[in-house]
Amino acid sequence: MKQKFKIALIFLTFFGYGSYAQESMIDDINYATLDKYIQAAKINFPRKKIFDTNVERAKTGVTAANLSYLDFLTASYYYRPDNKTAIDQTNPYSVNGFQFGATINIGVFLQKPSMTKKAKAELKIAKLEDQEYETTLTNEVKKRYYTYLRLLKDLKIKTQNCQDNSSVVD
Repeated sequence: MKQKFKIALIFLTFFGYGSYAQESMIDDINYATLDKYIQAAKINFPRKKIFDTNVERAKTGVTAANLSYLDFLTASYYYRPDNKTAIDQTNPYSVNGFQFGATINIGVFLQKPSMTKKAKAELKIAKLEDQEYETTLTNEVKKRYYTYLRLLKDLKIKTQNCQDNSSVVD
């Protein structure tokens, strides 16, 4: 008797009717609408605009670092009129006319390559933060859309149950 029961149980397990414990929501997903929501979020979220502005600021920093290579060089001139005497108590300078000079600041000259690398690294960080936020924003929009679809499906099931119960009562 126990043997027949086990055989019958195995037979029913493998060849019984299929039961649908869960229904899929994949058919309800409208990918065009989802993409539209994602694009709207990327355009309208203020934090996304902050990250875009950070990328632009970092690009400007790289440009400024590249253009500042001439900061270490200083050129100057000094003009003394020719009609003054060369050396006296009111004019202690020995040369009249134009005087030109140039100075090189070695410390600034040695700092420029590292400042450029720093600016480029900041640009890369800003771009990566922007990409990371775009991914996070996309995932958040998808999560909310899927939650909306799940709640909509639950509402349909509850509505159907209420209608079935009201028809039984009537």
